Amino acid sequence: MRFFIFIIFACCVSYVDSFASSISENKSLRVGVFQAPLPRRDNNPISVLKQVAESLRVASISQTDFVLFPELFLSGLKETKSFDRECYELNIIGNICEELNVACAIGYSEKKLNEEKTEMFGSPTTKKKNPGVESFNSVAVFNADGTRAANFRCTCASSDFLDAHPFVEVFPITLRLPSRKNDERKERNVKIGMAIGKEIWINEHLRHLKRSGAELLLSSCAFFQTDLDEEGPIFPLESGIHQVRAIENHIPVVYSNYVGSDDEKQFSGLSAIVDQSGNFLVEAPESEDGDMRDCGYLLPCEYGTLLAADITLDSTVDTNGLVSSSDLWTVQPRSLFENDNTDKQADEKRSTGFHNSKQNRRSVKTKKKKGKK
Repeated sequence: MRFFIFIIFACCVSYVDSFASSISENKSLRVGVFQAPLPRRDNNPISVLKQVAESLRVASISQTDFVLFPELFLSGLKETKSFDRECYELNIIGNICEELNVACAIGYSEKKLNEEKTEMFGSPTTKKKNPGVESFNSVAVFNADGTRAANFRCTCASSDFLDAHPFVEVFPITLRLPSRKNDERKERNVKIGMAIGKEIWINEHLRHLKRSGAELLLSSCAFFQTDLDEEGPIFPLESGIHQVRAIENHIPVVYSNYVGSDDEKQFSGLSAIVDQSGNFLVEAPESEDGDMRDCGYLLPCEYGTLLAADITLDSTVDTNGLVSSSDLWTVQPRSLFENDNTDKQADEKRSTGFHNSKQNRRSVKTKKKKGKK
């Protein structure tokens, strides 16, 4: 009897320990997205830096850990000015992050490095449309202490930019968050994956980020309304694709976009923060004077709107997923498999026509000849 009581007690203790460890691995952070009209282009980056500084100041006051800016926010979408990745303007943004203790990610047009060969980048379509392209559609990511966490380049950019290689760009990085007095952890960090512009449409891109350990997906975009009909504007599917990606990959998605219009395009707004179940924690309006959802935090800035929400990340789900995925893979050569498995594989090859015997090759040739007749 005592033996059975001891076993039950041991099981209860192990369950409590595992439950406690899973709770301790949960991370909570406050994330913000900045939605604003297109910055006015007067060839003076100081005006854009003022917007960045103002939004990060509001984020710091509200204890927001991280702010995501729209695509090409520093450079602009029209008459784009390209910057070096170590330029003066980006260094200023790093200094602002350090001073205000806030992490951020901001899009810009990055000059191709001198040592990089043009032939290494750009799809054939890009080169045909604009052979003189020598810049990337990039996003610079800053830790809360002002240091550079990463520099991502878009892998499927428009004809105005070079295409970066997915092997180099599609991987998550660790972002250091601000330290908080009420948090027991000495170092707060989160593993993020980045999708720039149309990369949000590439599901394998996002799936790879998730499998590689990303806990949070960032989507920096510049999406606009497609057409106008008699009933009014037709909004693109981008407004719902982020919700779909969150559900498919069970990962929170943070999406930042422009709002308002310029001479040619009407931008669709709808910047949002979606949890891993696809629920909107906060969503910006479709127009500058619209109403947002009754959730999250609305933090008005002088040049735009900062929307924030609290996210809880369950890292135990990611860990279990990675372990279960790795269990399905093996590095053993086929010749070392058991004979039963080898026989099964051979039978499968014969049934599907992939067995490379002479008899099969002859049968395929005869079928082709009969088809020609």
